Amino acid sequence: MFSYFLYRILPVTGIILLLAGCSDTSPPDSHREIRDGLYQNEAGHLCFQVIDKRDPKTPGYIESLWSHEGVQLIDALVDSGSFQAVGSDYYKDRNRVYFFWALDDGGTLSTVEGADPVSFKIFEFTQYAMDQNFAFYRGAKIEQADPSSFAPVDAKEQGRYAKDNNHYYQGEAILSPREIDALKAVQKNP
Repeated sequence: MFSYFLYRILPVTGIILLLAGCSDTSPPDSHREIRDGLYQNEAGHLCFQVIDKRDPKTPGYIESLWSHEGVQLIDALVDSGSFQAVGSDYYKDRNRVYFFWALDDGGTLSTVEGADPVSFKIFEFTQYAMDQNFAFYRGAKIEQADPSSFAPVDAKEQGRYAKDNNHYYQGEAILSPREIDALKAVQKNP
């Protein structure tokens, strides 16, 4: 049963993605924690623990995640032996990087397309991350970013802005010259 949804509008294309996770209907006490939010249910399937904000005392579990190939079972993609929290809602194993979207009814887990788990790192206090090839914001690749010079601008602004040698960004979007001037003015006069 599909119960966790996330609508995401890509800034350049206006495409809306529907990210979904299948709910695990096993009783909460029948799950064994493996590590960092990854659990195994009594049937032996991997699942990821989520918290329903409407009932935070009762944990929920999702058994599937979104990848660029569509919704797949966590069992099919996640390597439980190397799965670990990286921080800022990012997770990785030896094969892939994942991003968790927290939602009121729990959330959804998705793969970070194109991310290299070996060189992947986060920027603390932000949802920006990078690897040797790409920069990411909330699990989405920032297409024009230069990872060799990419860095958040100001963690005091909750990490909403970043820059590289070519552009300033707000999330995945490239800022206009006028927006950059306004950002610089705020930084000079906090």
